[in-house]
Amino acid sequence: MVTSAAASTPAETGGSPYVALGDSYASGAGPAGVKDAECDRTSGSYPSLIARFFAVVGPRHAFKDVTCSGATTRDFWNARGSKPPQIDALTPRHETRHPDAGRQ
Repeated sequence: MVTSAAASTPAETGGSPYVALGDSYASGAGPAGVKDAECDRTSGSYPSLIARFFAVVGPRHAFKDVTCSGATTRDFWNARGSKPPQIDALTPRHETRHPDAGRQ
């Protein structure tokens, strides 16, 4: 759940796609394992952990992580720096969505 503007960690494809949208709480800002410095997105974020869990013990999910530290609900609909609106990560195939963002 991969665009050139959004770093992704694709699990094996198949199963329903999983996309994570949101702010620093969702991006895992702070811990080691930074995957995207501009958004302070880490491999220890809870969406990444959920994606790894499903990749290991459940149905395979394609995972797209477009979370970004400092994002607000405005960033769902508007670009943030070089990142496109988070809503652009969704497609009709996405059965699993995980939105989480601070107030504007």
